[in-house]
Amino acid sequence: MINNHYALQGLFLIAITLISGWTTQISAQNSNVPKEVTATYLLTNAHIISHPGQTTFGSVLLRDGLIEQVGANIIAPYDAQIIDMDSMYIYAGFIDALSQVGLKKKEKEERPNVKDPGNPPNTVAGITPEHSVYDDYSSKESSVKKLRDQGYGIAHIVPQGRMLPGMGAIFSLGEGESAQLVIKKEASMFSQLKSANRVAPGTTIGVMAKYRDIYRNAAVTSEYSSKYNMNPVGMRRAQSEPAIEAFIPVVNKQLPVYFIAKNALDVSRVIALQKELGFNLVLADVEQGWPMASKITAGRYPLVLSMNLPKAIKEEKKEEKDESKMTEEEKEKAVNTKAKKEKKKKKEEAKLSLLEKANKKEEMAREERKKESIKDYEGQAAMMEKKGIKFAFTGISTKPGDIRKNLKRMMDAGLSESAALAALTTNAADQLGISKIAGTIEKGKLANLVITDKPYFEEKSAIRYVFVDGQMNEMKKKDEKKGDIEKGAGAALAGEWKYSIEIPGQTQSGVIKITADVDELTIEVSSADSPEDFEEATAVSLNGSNLTFDLSIDYDGFQMELSYDLEIAENAMKGMVKAGQFGSFPLEGSRDPR
Repeated sequence: MINNHYALQGLFLIAITLISGWTTQISAQNSNVPKEVTATYLLTNAHIISHPGQTTFGSVLLRDGLIEQVGANIIAPYDAQIIDMDSMYIYAGFIDALSQVGLKKKEKEERPNVKDPGNPPNTVAGITPEHSVYDDYSSKESSVKKLRDQGYGIAHIVPQGRMLPGMGAIFSLGEGESAQLVIKKEASMFSQLKSANRVAPGTTIGVMAKYRDIYRNAAVTSEYSSKYNMNPVGMRRAQSEPAIEAFIPVVNKQLPVYFIAKNALDVSRVIALQKELGFNLVLADVEQGWPMASKITAGRYPLVLSMNLPKAIKEEKKEEKDESKMTEEEKEKAVNTKAKKEKKKKKEEAKLSLLEKANKKEEMAREERKKESIKDYEGQAAMMEKKGIKFAFTGISTKPGDIRKNLKRMMDAGLSESAALAALTTNAADQLGISKIAGTIEKGKLANLVITDKPYFEEKSAIRYVFVDGQMNEMKKKDEKKGDIEKGAGAALAGEWKYSIEIPGQTQSGVIKITADVDELTIEVSSADSPEDFEEATAVSLNGSNLTFDLSIDYDGFQMELSYDLEIAENAMKGMVKAGQFGSFPLEGSRDPR
């Protein structure tokens, strides 16, 4: 039994500290040379989910980054590494239909210094359709590994920015240079109803007006250029700016527009804009689309649903003993206890003034409305499935660690397993135009696979392997054994904690965020350098006031194992972190009193 719960967060603190503190030393040892895609693997004795809803038992042969054979009784090539799957489950690698992994986080925008805020330069206004995310992407960013570890092999990456950030590209989530990983360099035009920072367009209506202006100018330029190319006699060469030139493929319907529309109003506005101008629209990162389902169906718009969900309201767990197993004395006692509680509740209500009663009633009504609203968000995917609307999923607004939890919530609300899997694989591949090479497990397609020890959507299933372009990534099996946590006692740890760790030449600091649920604790840690980038620790062991923990950290392909040994006393923690050949470093922390 745990007597001192402050230990738990201490370990996690250290993990993040080391991640941010030793990047220079780690990167110095990291090779920029990507892994060769030459290995041959034969995966035997597995449940193979080749398509959503289609399962067979057999083997899969991978060679040089492609699927060479699928079926039973495959003869192992002489150079194959044979891996007995022991009845594990093989799925096609997942595809994120809209993502921003692999991009460096943008620094906070400064107030623009322009002479005419009503007519700023395009770069200040957030209008850069000529920009390609290809120039920004790096497989070395930690966000790529985090998404890959969730089973993803491909992502449609779009640039950061405001109303028109630029062109998206489709990348394999393997390791290497962009030129080796890119599947489609100019895959989309990314758009948002996001106004500029203190300059025009400064409102949503202004953004829509500017969008019309850019589109129409591109249409005029395109028509003029076509006439000039056919017969330039008597015509001057077309003069236009890069932003207009870059938008011509949108006008000519050669490039789909992935338009973020989170809520119903934005969906309505974007659809109206599309009807007026006529571009090929993909509604993206839709969180609240159910009120617009009929318009989505009527327009046959490709749909990308967000996997982001409002925080669930945790119902109070009431433990009631089975009445059939009670003695007569226990039944009588239970009835009396219930009656006493009701009597106490009525007495408390009688003490309330009319205003307090009205406020309490309104508060309860608010809670009910909130619960119903959350149910709508959770049930959106199921509702779209019932209406026959195909959709893919995006994790652009979702933490990788929340993807499976949120999928489960959607499925609890009625989404079928086959529809959920299709949104992660076949639907996304169809939408992005890559179904000939990805989305299913078939001969000749990319060797992108996710392998789980139990069916993926089953509770407590774990991802054991992820193959991307034939490169094997083995997941370290999490130790399910946890420290003994007394029921309900974890609540004492909930909150945020500040920590610091002394590394030669500098002090690293950050925050630990702890949430408690009955006998479970979830601990996330961030560093001061990356306050929004959290890591979750595993394999925690707590013995009295002593807390130990191991963490595996990947930085640019360099793997480091960290070991924590902490002593907890009251609201303080103190201990050491061992970081392989780098030695051990002291850590101290305290609970944030806020």
